[in-house]
Amino acid sequence: MQEKDEKTPPTTYCVNLFYQLGTKVDGSFRPCCNFSGTIVDDNGRPIHASTHSISDYFNTKHLKSLQAMALSGTRAPGCESCYHYESLTGQSKRLRDNSNFQKITEMENPSEGGKIKILDLRMGNLCNLGCVTCQPLLSSKLEKLWGEHGADKFSDKSVAAEIPLKHRSWYKSIQFVDEIGENSHGLVSLALVGGEPLINPHNIVLLKKLSHLGKKLKLSITSNIFSVSEDVLELLQKFDTTIDCSLDGIGPMIEYIRYPVKFEDVVNNYKRICEAGISTRIICTISVLNLFHIPESYQFYLQLSRSLGRKLTMSVGNLVLKPEHLAIRHLPEAYRLKAIQQLTDFYGTLSREHHDNTIRGSTRTLIKYLQNSKGDARKIRDKWKFIENYDQIRGNSWHKVAPHLQGILDAPPELSV
Repeated sequence: MQEKDEKTPPTTYCVNLFYQLGTKVDGSFRPCCNFSGTIVDDNGRPIHASTHSISDYFNTKHLKSLQAMALSGTRAPGCESCYHYESLTGQSKRLRDNSNFQKITEMENPSEGGKIKILDLRMGNLCNLGCVTCQPLLSSKLEKLWGEHGADKFSDKSVAAEIPLKHRSWYKSIQFVDEIGENSHGLVSLALVGGEPLINPHNIVLLKKLSHLGKKLKLSITSNIFSVSEDVLELLQKFDTTIDCSLDGIGPMIEYIRYPVKFEDVVNNYKRICEAGISTRIICTISVLNLFHIPESYQFYLQLSRSLGRKLTMSVGNLVLKPEHLAIRHLPEAYRLKAIQQLTDFYGTLSREHHDNTIRGSTRTLIKYLQNSKGDARKIRDKWKFIENYDQIRGNSWHKVAPHLQGILDAPPELSV
């Protein structure tokens, strides 16, 4: 029997360009969530769930040209985000996904196309929370709030212009769900993101359609775990499920960021998920609000997991990029250096004990990002009024969770960079 020729993919290879179909919340198709823009058909129209099929997507000249570039050692347009992050930290979603799926045999002949292995779905923006770090495009609760009070109270024009959702009801199309079912024989991984995927009935319809795949399907769900029904838990147990719990802190911090979540409810639901035998990862999305609270959050979730007989997997590698006034790249130098020192000390405690590599690796990456990224602290100071408008409407106060930021707001313009 002749052995396969084992070829090493070029350094610009990305598995998502060949085997993944992702959707934006508006129903347009793209290779992954980090891809800038959408894939277009031969007439220049965006490939969309309401007008195109999965086969249409994989057979477009646009996608095939991106695949050819990736195989030739050329960076594909639309993939700049990963390459930028790699230049700062040496890590990216592209590299992680390549590593996770390196055992997929068809990667040796990627030019075939049309063989969907990975789905990354965002079926609309239905959500039960209105996080200050989020946008209406990803949260129906924020969309309603911004509509009632005026988008200009919460964001500048560049972000406010992104509010309208085209093809709002695209994900209600049973045809799209049926087509996924028909192409599911080779499916190995499904990611459901939101909005909040665990309250979206169309996600439940899809999972029931795919239940025949059972444990062969790696199911990843990004959830705020504020609302988890018993019926949903029972359905998730049929798959090889991991819930990425979006928990950006503990106590008042998470209740402030992920309004109107109740920390007690989140902890109780985390316990229920663990007791159901479902794997979990805690994903702490980092902003200027919670950057200095990472060690205390980690210790809490570590002890909670241990009390449940579970090993903690936690990442602090997810960063808020928009809204810009919450992005850590815009911290002044003094704050940046303070954060680097605190994280370096924290990393040292992780190195001296046996801990999950995820928290160690993501902490190391976060340190590199703070060391190498550049920003402008005036973006925090000049746009902080948006946070204060949230507080006025909700009866909250950022001073209670992040008083350290007052120094940035009080700094003269020439000292804030």
